[in-house]
Amino acid sequence: MSSTQAENTRALVVDATTGSITGSPIQAEIRRDYLGGACLATRLWLESSRLEVDPLSAANALVIAPGLLTGFPIAAANRTSLVAKSPLTGLLGESSAGGSFGPRMKALGVDALTIRGSFEEPSYIVIDGDEGSVKVEKAGALWGEDVFFSHQALKERHGEDMEAAIIGPAGENGVYFAAVAFCGRSPGTAGRTGMGAVMGSKNLKAVLVRGGKPPKPTDPEGLSRAMSESFAKTKERANERDKYGGGRGTFSREALGSLPVKNWREGTFPGLSKLAAGALPGQGVHYLAIGAFGPMCLVSDPRYVTSANDMCLRLGLDAISAGSAVAFAMEAYERGIIDDEMAGRPLLWGDGEVTLFVLNEIANQQGLGSILSRGTRTAAKHLGPLAEEFAVHVKGLEVPMYDPRIYTSMAVAYATGNRGACHLDGMTYYIETGKYPKEMAGIEAGLEKLGSKGKAEIAVKMQNLTGALNALGLCKSVLDARVSPVEMARWIEYCLGIPYSHKDLLKAGERSFNLRRLCNVALGITRKDDRLPPRLLSHPRPSGGAAGSLPFLGEMLHEYYVLRGWDQEGLPTLNTLERLGLREYPEWLGVKTSVLTG
Repeated sequence: MSSTQAENTRALVVDATTGSITGSPIQAEIRRDYLGGACLATRLWLESSRLEVDPLSAANALVIAPGLLTGFPIAAANRTSLVAKSPLTGLLGESSAGGSFGPRMKALGVDALTIRGSFEEPSYIVIDGDEGSVKVEKAGALWGEDVFFSHQALKERHGEDMEAAIIGPAGENGVYFAAVAFCGRSPGTAGRTGMGAVMGSKNLKAVLVRGGKPPKPTDPEGLSRAMSESFAKTKERANERDKYGGGRGTFSREALGSLPVKNWREGTFPGLSKLAAGALPGQGVHYLAIGAFGPMCLVSDPRYVTSANDMCLRLGLDAISAGSAVAFAMEAYERGIIDDEMAGRPLLWGDGEVTLFVLNEIANQQGLGSILSRGTRTAAKHLGPLAEEFAVHVKGLEVPMYDPRIYTSMAVAYATGNRGACHLDGMTYYIETGKYPKEMAGIEAGLEKLGSKGKAEIAVKMQNLTGALNALGLCKSVLDARVSPVEMARWIEYCLGIPYSHKDLLKAGERSFNLRRLCNVALGITRKDDRLPPRLLSHPRPSGGAAGSLPFLGEMLHEYYVLRGWDQEGLPTLNTLERLGLREYPEWLGVKTSVLTG
């Protein structure tokens, strides 16, 4: 067991191999340019690791960073990002979640936690504000237990007043899309890109945070006034969420043509009505999990959809990638690529028992699950060229449940996404559906349904805006409330006393996006990788709201690169890097400046 004083520390570094625990303040210029969340975490990760590391080796650091405003008395300021090289994509991975874990980190004065190396035996980290210490404890028998059991056991050891980031058996077993669960007063799940597997490779079962005092805003009265104005906008939406739960909007998405059906093959799902339970209080099953385990697999029995969601939470699996893997396996079985012997049982469409069986196999790396546990891209390569035609991913990350054949701006957002197909890095459908005014995002182009005009601009501007939200630690519900970047920038000044304009804020989002793109360029990413899977690019939905529609990606991609200040191979130009304060990075990352133009 080792410890160090955590008091007044802003950035902690735990070296699991050597046992050292150190802390240091974050420089003011780094704080101003990188803010927090994924942008700050990326900068800190680059100080601890090299891009060529094996994602599941001790050399791959893991950085946990709340957003800049996380923990302040701001509605929806509760998100935290995890950054490491992803075992699923082979790129720099990032996952984020809301809940009360990040705010508790900030209450302890911790803006970032970097974990280097690997523990000799299963362990967990405790950051204790009451004791003013950081300790490493042995996990013992908790290793192998599910998330819920582990959380309860840790509460019995350390008291109710704590928050925890915990992995389940999937993370321990190295599943490439294993999640990290935030457990406590308000839960959340950082599911995407396999950060749970990175924790597991470090023999790290959990990170606990307890005690501390929430950060105090510099101008509490100004912030209170601003929150009163914003809360008036968010109250109606919050009430709707509490009344209808996380699955609200499923029917409207199916009517629009956004809901994925039968591994993205069909346009409508007649069994959807059987999944409806009416308005029930509480969070419930999120739309993404409903889509993944319901229509994606043609399962209409709500008992199996809720059970599959529960299994993902307990075992520590990303529901999007897990549901995609099940649907992929069902289609491979239907086509005769997988037989009964290989599968362990018939993998029939609509059979809810299949989803539970396959999820258990994946989490425990058993049978067919040992192949599927590496994601659909790797599984398809293992099964052969025919399987690659229906592996629906971008850069190795499975596509979330928003169809780019109806939201065509999502086609270019998915294709250029830094972590792969991502609905949070962009959220362009908020513009296409009118949920967020395009003028607030600085979008000048007119809108046309299903067409390509102006869609590249929507993608660029919304990627910058959502990058800023991530850096601030704001839930995307602020877009539902139609909070403008001008308002968000004022929150920074009210909380930290730092003058910050909305242009500064959007530039920070742009800086974050370009920094992560440059990391991917160093790993070999170019225009050839900015693409959609064949099923979404060449196969229209046969029925429903988006029947017959396909995105013209090449046309949008050309315009996107111009707006980004990249060359036509998708590389940021030197002028763009200079403008964003990133000119030092090509040499740092080993990118030859001779290949960068302008």
